Amino acid sequence: LEGVQALQRFASYGHNEDIVGSILAALLTRPMMERIGNPSEFLGLFAGECCTPELIWGRTNRKELAEVIKQQFNNIHITSPKTELNSPAWQEDRVDMAEGSLFSTGFQFSNTKGLTRVGGIYLEVFHQDPTWEVDDSSTFLGKLFDAIAHGIDGIESTAAQKRVALRAALNVLRRESPETVLFSAGRIILLGEMLPEDVATRSFEDENGELWTLVLEVLACASRTTRAAQYLVEQGLADRLNSWLSVTMGRYLSTSVHSSFSDTRAPLEQMALIRILGNVAASSPTQSKKAGASILVPSLLWCCVGTVHSELQMAAAEALLVTLRQPHVLAVLYCFLPDFMVEGILNSSEAEEVISLLGTNVHDVKREWNDQCRSETRDGVATVIHKGGVEFDGLQPPPYLQSQRDELVHGYFVKTVNEKVPSSIKNGVPSDNWDAKTLLPDIPELFRACSSALRMAANKEILPAQLTEHVREIITTIAWLAEGYTSQELRDSEASALLPALLHFVTRTEDPGSSAWIRCRILTLCRILLVNEKAAKAVATEKKVRNLVDLVTSDSALELGVDVVQVALQVLSAGIRYGDHVVQVMLQDRTILESLTSAAESKKPAAIAVFGNMLAHPTMGEAVRLAKPERDFWEEIEKEVAKSRQRSPTNSPHKPVPIQTAAT
Repeated sequence: LEGVQALQRFASYGHNEDIVGSILAALLTRPMMERIGNPSEFLGLFAGECCTPELIWGRTNRKELAEVIKQQFNNIHITSPKTELNSPAWQEDRVDMAEGSLFSTGFQFSNTKGLTRVGGIYLEVFHQDPTWEVDDSSTFLGKLFDAIAHGIDGIESTAAQKRVALRAALNVLRRESPETVLFSAGRIILLGEMLPEDVATRSFEDENGELWTLVLEVLACASRTTRAAQYLVEQGLADRLNSWLSVTMGRYLSTSVHSSFSDTRAPLEQMALIRILGNVAASSPTQSKKAGASILVPSLLWCCVGTVHSELQMAAAEALLVTLRQPHVLAVLYCFLPDFMVEGILNSSEAEEVISLLGTNVHDVKREWNDQCRSETRDGVATVIHKGGVEFDGLQPPPYLQSQRDELVHGYFVKTVNEKVPSSIKNGVPSDNWDAKTLLPDIPELFRACSSALRMAANKEILPAQLTEHVREIITTIAWLAEGYTSQELRDSEASALLPALLHFVTRTEDPGSSAWIRCRILTLCRILLVNEKAAKAVATEKKVRNLVDLVTSDSALELGVDVVQVALQVLSAGIRYGDHVVQVMLQDRTILESLTSAAESKKPAAIAVFGNMLAHPTMGEAVRLAKPERDFWEEIEKEVAKSRQRSPTNSPHKPVPIQTAAT
């Protein structure tokens, strides 16, 4: 204890304090020397083992200290003949600094040699122990940046020392709230000066690559504060980093394998860049608008849905959440993702949720997301990245997204809806054991939307055989909904607009063989809807009535099959039954009447059935007889109708439908 006290007095009050202090710092390490003022603490540390960011001392140090002291006694030569006890034997003029002495070699302990000490902290040890508490984070950060800018102990910092100082700064920044760590424009400028001016020509293998990556990571942490993000913009660094991202993404997209760190620094650079630029985009509306036109959002999307390293994917998802609320960013997302996916990301609070959402397949009546969607999203954003930014004019969504938007009807994929509907119901047999409202809570709205979509398809003048799968699914949906899951009031309200569209598809006979099933389906739906005078009036045009007559009487129509002819006859008969409009059209159009007459004389059952229904009309029957005054003709018609009833009194497909006026 007295020896320690003597050392303390010797260091503090003796001659040549600086020299003595330097010697003691070399012999004890500076952290131990700083504790010499408390002898008890010093002795405890001196005899113990300690390895912290603040102090390194132990058996190695004691052994090396003993060896160096022994060596130094061999090197010291006393030149004064005086031997008095009070003689200051350590005076400078009495000690020969022999070659190889402590003073000439700059002795350092093996376990502290090469370590960088800033602000009383061994930075390398601090980096290995990220939980170590720093008394004053802001002050420590200031000392780190001073060391980077001005050097350590008056000596310019080496590249290695700058790297270790940046790692220490990262250690502090990552665990401190950004609001508690002061960040100035001067530090932003300092970091910017450490980055290359032209990243397009540099190689990832550049010896400064690790240093640049560390600078980017520090900026990523700092830019979490709006003030630091604004400094990045003001100093022009944000624009430089946008260019950097373009270069690194272009190189990264061109590599064949993205899931591994074949070039470790490339993903790390991207992780830092997208975090910085995400923070900048969120700092103001102006920066959000710039981000919306840059490659930032496409890059984030590509990383989130691409086959990339998990850490890069996580960084992209975090940046996406930071920028998500900005309208210009949302506009880009809606260009590449379905609405439900964007809404899901908006409702996410953690990056893991975003990654899970984008990585999970979905297939239900309102949502579709799978490997094909992800692949086409990647291709779409990669194209934008290669072009260098988003140009909304002319920007095409991925093929899957355009297809989905075309196929959605009132927010439903009708094909998926029909997949979940029992076959018996789709075939026209409603069931009380199946609750349609569980699958479709808003059936009336869907029915109206399907009706509107079908009318739009009819306006395109396409042939039945050319109907897209989507239109066929719409027809199927309308049919089973109409046969048991919609009110009569709703069907009546849509019938007058829907029937002309339906008949547009079925009354054209081009390429009939390939469309028999769909024609039969549409005609069945027409039969369901045609139940009142208003609906009958909607189909009472010369073209539609003429085509219906041709469908049930011409030889070419028979190629469609008995089922189609039978249902077409039922539709035509229903039109005759309700009101006078259809019969009037048939009587006024000589072509229709001649076609029916010729078919009836040829004993075609369908034509005879049509005439039978016309004769039975309560208000137009006499006018029908007068339109063709030959009594023999009508007697033959009545005879054939009677035979048809005898053959099948209840189920004959050609028996006249009971006539009913609107009043009855």
